[in-house]
Amino acid sequence: MPFTAIVLGGSGLTGHQLLLQLCDTAACTHVRALVRKPLGPQHPKLETVVVDFNNDAAFRQAIQGDVIFCCIGTTMAKAKTQAVYRSIDFDIPVKAARFGVANGVHQYLLISSIGAGIGRASFYQRLKGEVERAVQDAGLASVQVFRPSLIMGQRGERRVMEKIFQAVWPVVSLFFWGRARKYRGIKASTIARAMVRVAQKAAPGIHVYESDAIEKLGKA
Repeated sequence: MPFTAIVLGGSGLTGHQLLLQLCDTAACTHVRALVRKPLGPQHPKLETVVVDFNNDAAFRQAIQGDVIFCCIGTTMAKAKTQAVYRSIDFDIPVKAARFGVANGVHQYLLISSIGAGIGRASFYQRLKGEVERAVQDAGLASVQVFRPSLIMGQRGERRVMEKIFQAVWPVVSLFFWGRARKYRGIKASTIARAMVRVAQKAAPGIHVYESDAIEKLGKA
């Protein structure tokens, strides 16, 4: 079934791959990227909408389409405080879900994280768990949650520790088998491909995909 995509976080590593793949997918007729500043990629299907995410009225007005793809994510190095971190990683995805329900969006695909859970000791994993719960409770007909392990790929920004992990992770991942397989690193392009394929099925209800399942869904 043809659909119009709404993408949050299109300037990031996975978000960029997602924009490329959505534009190359016949079933996706239009891609509406909500961003803080204009994007570089240009395509006949792609519409870039600059949004002030702190302006609820403007944010809600920008949520126009069939399917929301949320790839929003920051780092503590950028956010500086947990409060600012939460305003980006929690407030934006959750508001998008609620505005989506109000505007008739039927499906929401969310990139969370491996180990996400409300009861987690880690601030990051706990916050991702809270986001998952709030999006699931928003009232959407279909919610698809993706929990990738370390995301592999070349970012436009410099993240020193992440580069180090990416360098050694392919070797470390060779020792992950069985239940530990989901901790292997996964390419951003694989995650994006999995999301596009899942979106086209539009399965009703709530579905959660761990990293190993995402790998299978996103095979080239």
